[in-house]
Amino acid sequence: MIEFLGTERFHKTETLIRDGYNKQGEQLMYKHTMKTPIKFVLHILLIALSCCSPLKLYDGPELPEDKVAILSKELLQFGISASVDGESFWLRNVAVLPGTHTLRTKQEVTLSISDCLDRTEFDSYGYDKCLRDKDKSCSVYDYQTTKRNCLFAYSTCTCEANALLEAGGKYILKKVGGENYVVPLANNIVFEEADTKKQIYLNECAEGEQRTAREDCSYCP
Repeated sequence: MIEFLGTERFHKTETLIRDGYNKQGEQLMYKHTMKTPIKFVLHILLIALSCCSPLKLYDGPELPEDKVAILSKELLQFGISASVDGESFWLRNVAVLPGTHTLRTKQEVTLSISDCLDRTEFDSYGYDKCLRDKDKSCSVYDYQTTKRNCLFAYSTCTCEANALLEAGGKYILKKVGGENYVVPLANNIVFEEADTKKQIYLNECAEGEQRTAREDCSYCP
């Protein structure tokens, strides 16, 4: 929540109030009463949980880490779900017995970007404010921005592989390649062994539910 300070009477238009200026073009003072950002709290929670003992996904007594294989996700990989032998793991590391296990991931990938349209937006309030400053030279071109809006086609992508996990191995799920570009329906996620850096690709991928959406795109051609 944002509170305005002072005792002046502020009868402003919606645009002026949103931009934080009064009708004379003077910037208002703010008092920020926003609570701790949710992303920051969640980041701290993720770090705390990653330091906990791995969740045991095997029967019998708990074994030391050099006798099991441990799987985890990189922090803040929110768009990817992962499972081992059908058991999902998200925030906590998981421990399994050495041997062959089925690893599976699911994420949404971009199939195509098309039908891009450009639109020009003009900051009329900024331009008017510049005109009120007699010491400035104002050009309408300085207050124009062009934005590109494109049609994105998305699909869920589920990939899996049967992988041999070794005792003492620590396997981290991570993305490879760029985030912003169209990726083929082959997986761009690997499980990388922390010590040897050996990567396990989940190459058996299947297309799932699809959707389309128009979105602004700063990198689209």
